[in-house]
Amino acid sequence: MLIAVVDGYAGAGWIARLLRKAGVGSVHVASRAEVVGPFAGTLRPEDYTADLGYDEPDAVVRRLRKLGVDRVVAGAEGGCDLAARLGALVGGDHDDPAFSRASVDKGLLAELTARAGLAVPRTTVVTDASAAVIWARELGVPEVVVKPATSAATDNVRICRTPAHITAACEAVLAATDIYGDRNDRVVVQERVSGREFAVNTVSGGGRHVVVQVWEYVKQLSESGAPLYDRHLLIHRDRPEYALVAGFTTQVLDALGIRASAAHTEVMLQADGVPVLIETCARTAGGCIPDVEVELLGRSQLSVFVDSVVDPASLAAHADFLEPDLEIQKLSLINPVAGIATAGWAKRLRELPTLRGLDDETTPGQPLPATTSLLDLPGRVYLADEDPALVEADAQQLRLWERAGLYIS
Repeated sequence: MLIAVVDGYAGAGWIARLLRKAGVGSVHVASRAEVVGPFAGTLRPEDYTADLGYDEPDAVVRRLRKLGVDRVVAGAEGGCDLAARLGALVGGDHDDPAFSRASVDKGLLAELTARAGLAVPRTTVVTDASAAVIWARELGVPEVVVKPATSAATDNVRICRTPAHITAACEAVLAATDIYGDRNDRVVVQERVSGREFAVNTVSGGGRHVVVQVWEYVKQLSESGAPLYDRHLLIHRDRPEYALVAGFTTQVLDALGIRASAAHTEVMLQADGVPVLIETCARTAGGCIPDVEVELLGRSQLSVFVDSVVDPASLAAHADFLEPDLEIQKLSLINPVAGIATAGWAKRLRELPTLRGLDDETTPGQPLPATTSLLDLPGRVYLADEDPALVEADAQQLRLWERAGLYIS
């Protein structure tokens, strides 16, 4: 068996490593000629049988067929559309390429989901700030979310309450490039939907969907209106909100032709119990430590996805999987003030009794910016224990240390 991975950058590199561990080879395909921003330098060619780099789709298909590739899967978010289109030509289980562009185009995502009769925030796509201000005023929307049409990782996402703020946020998007290095030429503007927000991580095969994890988001709001991920709280299967957001998510996956991949879906559950789609993308969730999740929960989304690629029949066994009865929080580390990264802070965090995993993304002696998005976090930690009070106490202690300058000298 040989699998092609499109854009196996950053955390998506785990796909090739887990395939290799299972005795399956993989080749890498790039969705664009130049890799910039947070993905630059993150590819590990040694994990692959071959790195095909970037080429026109027709040429890539010929090379994949010649190599005998059995299936094409997406790595990072930017590769989702190409993975579906190549998969349809190469063969093997694949998502519907008629809808795959929605994984990387947030305006199209809202349009296709609404067309299927599923709830999404009221949305417009604009090319100038004045159109966004007029739209918000005419609809009487008190708060809007402004974001690039094709970026990711909370890049240039702002929550706006005034015309001036909307204008500034739209102009900032249009003046910038997205995380792939492309100039933003469109801005997605949506009403801000209130409620509890959840991340639903799934794996699909042959049109069957398995919910691997449901996490509830807790967020902070920066002074600029940027949403900062504070923590993820694991939601167990016996909670009523689990069934509501999981069932809605599978409807979204069906509507968007996501039938043969991992997917990361964000859903807002309103006070009246009605779920609303925020975003979805046909790739594994970022910001996780797969080995830690397997140790704590018995599986991770990545492990289930790779298992399903190697042995499609294995997916059925995960449908009724029960996680251990643990309180688990996944915290984003937040640096409040820019400075120079210091050594030793990771050792201090390991003093927390409930710490179960730590991802350190800092380099001692190098500048460390104030945290403004998922792109500049110092790292992440997992806290877990049978006693929720112990986990919460450690989470609060961590935040106290951060406010006292934990990461900087």
